[in-house]
Amino acid sequence: MILSLLATLFSYGAVNGESERGTLQLLMSNSVRRTGIMISKLIGLYIPLALMAIIFFAAAYVAFLRYDVR
Repeated sequence: MILSLLATLFSYGAVNGESERGTLQLLMSNSVRRTGIMISKLIGLYIPLALMAIIFFAAAYVAFLRYDVR
C-alpha cells in the first residue's frame, strides 16, 4: 500500500516536472496515448520501489533467521 502511494506521488512529480520543462508537449506530439505515458511512468517508478522493498525484506528475513530466540 505504501509503495503504491509513493509511486503515485513520484509519478505526479515526474509528470509535473516534464510539464514545467516543456518536454511533456514534445512527448504528447508523438503518437503515444496519455494512458501509455502514465502507465510507463508508473512502471518505471514501481520497479525501483519494488527492488528496494525486496532487498529490505530479504535483509530483514536474514537478520530474523540469524537471531535465535532460544
